[in-house]
Amino acid sequence: MTFPRSIPAQKLDRKNWAGVEPSMMSEEQRERFNTLKGAVDMYLDGKPPRLVFATHGVSRAWLNKKLHDCVKPGPDGKVQGYRGLLPHATRKPYVRKATVHGTSDGFGSAGGWGKLMREQTWINKLIRDATRGKSGSGVKEAGINVKSIHRDMMEGLEKRGFTPKDYPLHTGNKGYSALCRHINKLLVQGDADLRRAKYGTANEARLDSRSGKTGWLTAHRALSIVCYDEQQLPLIGTLVIEIGDREIHVPMQRCSLCLMVDEFTGAVLAYFISMRRRVSASDVLKVLEHLLTPWKPMALTIPGLRYPVGAALPAGVVEGVLGARISMMRVDNDLVHYANSILEYAVDRTGIALQYGELARPITRQPVEHVFAMLQTRFLSRIPSTTGSGPDDPAVDDPVGKAVKLKIKMSDVQQVVDIALAQINNTRQVSLINATPLEELAREFSGSRGSVIPRWPAGLVDSPKFPNEILEVTVAGNIAEKRQPYVEHIDGIYTNDLLRDAWTMIGKPLTIHIHDDFRTLQAYHPGGAEFGPLWVTGHWAHSYHTKETRREIIHAKGKDDFDYGRDDDPVALYGDHLARIAAEKGLRKSPKVSVEANKIARMMGPGNLGPHKTTLEAMLHRGSPLSKPAPIRPAAGARWRRGATGGGS
Repeated sequence: MTFPRSIPAQKLDRKNWAGVEPSMMSEEQRERFNTLKGAVDMYLDGKPPRLVFATHGVSRAWLNKKLHDCVKPGPDGKVQGYRGLLPHATRKPYVRKATVHGTSDGFGSAGGWGKLMREQTWINKLIRDATRGKSGSGVKEAGINVKSIHRDMMEGLEKRGFTPKDYPLHTGNKGYSALCRHINKLLVQGDADLRRAKYGTANEARLDSRSGKTGWLTAHRALSIVCYDEQQLPLIGTLVIEIGDREIHVPMQRCSLCLMVDEFTGAVLAYFISMRRRVSASDVLKVLEHLLTPWKPMALTIPGLRYPVGAALPAGVVEGVLGARISMMRVDNDLVHYANSILEYAVDRTGIALQYGELARPITRQPVEHVFAMLQTRFLSRIPSTTGSGPDDPAVDDPVGKAVKLKIKMSDVQQVVDIALAQINNTRQVSLINATPLEELAREFSGSRGSVIPRWPAGLVDSPKFPNEILEVTVAGNIAEKRQPYVEHIDGIYTNDLLRDAWTMIGKPLTIHIHDDFRTLQAYHPGGAEFGPLWVTGHWAHSYHTKETRREIIHAKGKDDFDYGRDDDPVALYGDHLARIAAEKGLRKSPKVSVEANKIARMMGPGNLGPHKTTLEAMLHRGSPLSKPAPIRPAAGARWRRGATGGGS
């Protein structure tokens, strides 16, 4: 059987044809459509035209015409398919060419507006100018003054010689209704500038979420695309400072939750709770490290709190997820995501492609925003110290005071967040046909389906540590003065046994990787060969601290009664200094959030939010909560030590 040579064979593939719902037609239209569809299907199945005519009464000429209608492009860019069998499906819109001589009620003016817009192109520019701000560069606030546009249009037409007998001046409303229909048509067609001008930039994401449109890049498999975002936790937690047998609960500034969610299944893959209000590049890298770390339930300290049956993160229960490669990660355009440690090292080592979206456009990362919404509405909003959706939220009632009064510790909040995210993974979703994200992931990785997903190298999974910063330094030293080789960085002298004896290294470069513990630098030769770890010497070697903490200590020295000597532990003394300020804020009648408490939490190390122990009884006098004497040298063993990294927090 041969088909018309003018039609490419691929266009006749009915699998790609758009369908039609016959139940929405009248009985007469449905009978006509079914007859034509049966004739076309019979012909494409290889039956001769004479048999098609004998069965359905459709001639060869009519059949050939309808086939051409079916393969014409539709309004969505695809072939019409079975839509081409509908009446007037391929008819071109009416274009008026004759001069309009209608009446005031609009009779005889069909096609007049289209003719006017084709000939008077300045009207379209008039509409565009109305969508711009006062400067002409940006989009104005919500609202379009159609009456003002119509008035300017009338003035422009009169200047161009239009008389009251010409369209649209001869109509009853002088083309105002046609102008309104034209603007609405542009809105329906998705004109971005016009839509922002009418509804406002703030509502653009809501409009997109209800449009049914999807991006050109869509996930069709698990872990092919993930979404990442950060958001401040909507509650206040406290840090405990122990002064002997006394506990002081100091309210902390709101912390941030860094979250990674699989776009296809909606499963929470990894997270990290940052003790900062604004996250840093190191916090983003912690999420990647958590992704490559087997998940384990946290040790719960709240009475009655437990993990629901089946609640977990995929890396702990779904075989094959740990170490499975991610193709792309969607992030916003925050400057943090352009850090060298992310773009140059983490991306190069993992092979993840980053897709940057617009700020304040959460619709582009809808799966992760959905998890944030569930976390707040179903779990965190039930905590008494919740900050809700803002100060005007009726559920908000002195969150700082309640956090102190009810002793809502940030370490307890971490446990609640871990359980909540694990439970979200175990919640049935309509989009997954009533399956849970964990069940869908297990199905994706079961049998032969999971084997086609490439995996990360075993070395990356075994040691998922990403440097916060990569720098090139020069080895210092002096042979004449018998000063052994060393590396100096931010008031610290770094060396090791190998470098001390490597006199030939003086003046040569080394590349250093800086991790959380700033007491150790990982050094490499310029060619990439590992040189080994370098350890700091002197007073910086006593306590765990980050690069950020060392900078703060150096900056604070000599200010606000804070100082330290060569034999002191500056990190421990700085911790006592912050604890004194934070404790004073916590003992106020109306306590305020303390940025010092957040700094202490960061000094303790990731996952370690245990109480900070110190001795400040000597500072109590004259009824004041705490005094401010010179720093007291800390007792041995009463300082921070790096704690074990908790599951993603």
